[in-house]
This record gives sequence, structure tokens and C-alpha cells, in this order.
Amino acid sequence: MLTAVAAALVLTPAKYTMKTLAVKVKDQYEAKLQYPEFSSKSAVAQLANKEALKFVKSQFGEFEQFAKEFFSEEGNAPSEWYHEAYPTISVANDSVISIIWYQYDYSGGAHPNRFYTSRTVVSTGKDSAEVFEFKDLFINESAEMVFRTTVLSSLVEKERTSRMGEPTEMLTLAPEQCADFVLTPSGIAFMFQPYAVGSYVEGEYMVKMKWSELSQYVKPMLSKAVQK
Repeated sequence: MLTAVAAALVLTPAKYTMKTLAVKVKDQYEAKLQYPEFSSKSAVAQLANKEALKFVKSQFGEFEQFAKEFFSEEGNAPSEWYHEAYPTISVANDSVISIIWYQYDYSGGAHPNRFYTSRTVVSTGKDSAEVFEFKDLFINESAEMVFRTTVLSSLVEKERTSRMGEPTEMLTLAPEQCADFVLTPSGIAFMFQPYAVGSYVEGEYMVKMKWSELSQYVKPMLSKAVQK
């Protein structure tokens, strides 16, 4: 299932096998979560494989346990529950791998929910790699704060205003709101899932910035890594 957000990303070919964790209990619940397994033996690929499997197992296990407990107590539900997760790989080489999962979940309520989780693994040496969080992208703490509270907040606010058709309350993003992003050959895409910066009906937000626009804030090695 390819969302509009996924379609907007520039994808880089990578050697990997798509794996799936799945379960189906008729008239109760179904889960299908996919993750890539990269063939490279590089430190980046090996850590990305570990992180991808850990994430999917965690989501799969939590959903199945919750569903089992609910249906063992209640017996049935008005509609069958489901949980799906599909990854989009925005860049993958021996220096950096960046992935975002698009998740769709229904476990009762008025409507399904959708949300995103990303992982970016970056080489930190010949045989070492680390998972980069939002704060790790930046030259220093000052650059992170200025970028988050002024540049990125302003871009999200501009998009919110265009959707609402009128000025909205000024937004200042907190670090936890900026957790999901992917590196691409052209820059960085920041994702904000429903409820993160607006109401559910507004849907998700994505802000794409070019490396040239990011140069005074983010570490120079990141733009070089995605071009390898």
C-alpha cells in the first residue's frame, strides 16, 4: 500500500529481501507487517536489519497480545481488527539507510488510525554505525533548536494555514514531534502523522527540504553519505 507521502519520496534502489510477519484469526483480527532485510555485510546494513526486525516484532507482538486479551474477554467486536505496516526505503548504501514505515491500525473506535515510524542508520566509522535520531542530524544543540523552533515550525505552520484556509495558532515544534524523518538523495523529508500538529481530518504533513537549505544546520557528512 503506497501512500501519497511514500510516493513523494525519491527512492534509491537497494539490495534487500522483503520479509513479512503475519497472522489471521477469522472474524477477530489480522496483522501483516513487512520489513527489509539488506544483503550487504556493512555495519550500516547489519544494524538496519537488526533495528527493522526489532521494530516489527515489537509492533506485531503488542498488537497480537492486545487482540488476544480483548477477544478472550469480549468474544467478538463489531468489526475485525487489523494492523498493517509497510516500509518505504528512501536511501540505502553502505554509508546510510533510511526507512519509514506506514502503519494502519484498527482496534475499535470511529475510524482506523495511521501513523509512521522511521529509522535512519548512519556509518560512524569503518566498522561502526549508529541509529540517528532527530537531534543527531545537527551540527550542535543551538543549530537544532533554531532549526526546529523557527525554520521547521514556520514551514509546518505555513502548510497548516493553507489547509485550514485561515491563519492558525502559531506552532512551535517540540523535539518529540520531529521524531520521524528520512534522508533522501535530494535532502531530508520530515513527517508529521495525524494528530501530531493538527486534527485527524487534516491528515499527515510532510516537509521536504533540500540539502542546500539545510547546510547551515545539519552535519555535512549526511549529504555526502546519501550520494555514495
